[in-house]
Amino acid sequence: MLIASYDKNKISFSLLKKHLANTNFVMLFSVLLLSLVLVFSLSHFFIIQRERESLQSYVEEIFSRAKQTSRQIYQTIGLIDALGESSCDAPYLSSLQEILSHHYLIEDAGRIVGDKIMCAAKIGVFEPPKVIQYEVSTMSAIRDIRVLMTKSGVFYSGERRAILNYKNFFITLVPTVYLGVESPDEHSGAVFKNYETGEVIRVFHNIDRQMAASFYERQQNYPDFLLLPDQSIRVELCSETYRYCIDGIDFKLGIFDIAFSKVLYLVFLSFILAYAIYISIHYIKNIKGSLKYRLSYAIQNNKIYPLYQPKINLKTGKIVGVEALARWQDEVLGAVSPDTFIALAEDLKLIKTLTKQITRAVLQDAKEILARNEDFTVSLNLSVQDLVDAGFLRFIEDEVEKQGIRRQQIILEIAERCATESESLSSSAHDFYIKGYQISLDDFGTGFCNLSWLSKLESDEIKIDRMFTHSIGSNSVGLITLDGICQLLSNFHMKVVFEGIETQQEVDYIMAKSPDAIGQGWLFAKAMPMADIKLLLESK
Repeated sequence: MLIASYDKNKISFSLLKKHLANTNFVMLFSVLLLSLVLVFSLSHFFIIQRERESLQSYVEEIFSRAKQTSRQIYQTIGLIDALGESSCDAPYLSSLQEILSHHYLIEDAGRIVGDKIMCAAKIGVFEPPKVIQYEVSTMSAIRDIRVLMTKSGVFYSGERRAILNYKNFFITLVPTVYLGVESPDEHSGAVFKNYETGEVIRVFHNIDRQMAASFYERQQNYPDFLLLPDQSIRVELCSETYRYCIDGIDFKLGIFDIAFSKVLYLVFLSFILAYAIYISIHYIKNIKGSLKYRLSYAIQNNKIYPLYQPKINLKTGKIVGVEALARWQDEVLGAVSPDTFIALAEDLKLIKTLTKQITRAVLQDAKEILARNEDFTVSLNLSVQDLVDAGFLRFIEDEVEKQGIRRQQIILEIAERCATESESLSSSAHDFYIKGYQISLDDFGTGFCNLSWLSKLESDEIKIDRMFTHSIGSNSVGLITLDGICQLLSNFHMKVVFEGIETQQEVDYIMAKSPDAIGQGWLFAKAMPMADIKLLLESK
């Protein structure tokens, strides 16, 4: 049990060590830093948006109260002024009381002469007149109305009031005009200021006159949503009619105005986001490094190209043609075998696109050689998907016409192992055949159709698979099969091509069995670019 436990711990430690070894800590730190900036910036932005909306509602409420108050002030003053010059008799005081009953924001009204209040609607006649000490405010936002700031009690002992004086009468406001209006938070307030001069008349809630003056002196030239301390936002509403403005000010914003517990939560969220991004980057890198992704990318960007392997008349040693072979050298995966990527392209339904790309490139490369030598041929490998596609026939017809190439110089190779739908394949091959293209049966002997497949297709060439060529010199079943194939094909009037020739012994055997055979293989040349084929032809 101890040994088993030790082994299990050892394995766990090994896995952890392997995981840490594969962790890119520089990338992880960078992603974490990016996540912190992203989470805090977005949170800062959205908190400021919410604070701005709250400040806007706050200012609108104060502005609405101020506008309503100003309207009642002007209405009340207009009605009292319409009463004309009058003494503080009972009818006059009764009229004042009637006016006040319709204006609930006006607390009282009466007559004033100099520094003496003669009477008030709610108190009556002062005997003797009430003497007041006051200063005339220079910050009044109400036109033609003096604002008298009293130094001592007017109606009640110790009370300091603002009296609005017009001609020989006055009014006072109820002290509850702004009762119930609350600031959005402890770092915001409002300023009531003169529309024309900008002088502060009154401040609300968590801001004083000194703070207001400091705010107006400071110029904030950068956006308020940046992650910077000492930022502030301002919302302003002004009334041209009553000549005042309400400024709402929030002087602590965003993440600088939230609890420490919420800051910790944002840090935790940043770690979660960083981990998710880090894992996603690895996942995307793995996906992009996968064969399917790389093949799709390669076909989309025309990264697969043709090389050409010479086909040699074994009797004369002359190069009679070339076979175009698709090659793929990927930036990530390196060299990928055609057997691998061709089969995958068929599974991904990309083979038609790939075949057209290779065909176009081959015809452009070979047109010069084909034009100089009418007997020279170029072989193209087709999948069944290509052959049964009527669109491919139209495509190759257009390309052949465009390049000025003779159709009989194009050999279309069809692999026997792919020929599962013999009826549709036979019909499609016939369409190419009657147009003048040569048909080659590739990998003969390796599939499942054999003689029946051979009899149904009108072919010009048979290609013997390299597995039979490599059996030469052995006593294997492959050699016995090859003898049978050679005997069989001697009765057909078709070209016979042997693939994969690597030794002179193989050449001698093939010449003995099929004197007119054509050979391909590394004994003669590997696949090469068309420029090298041209040089090889010139040297021969």
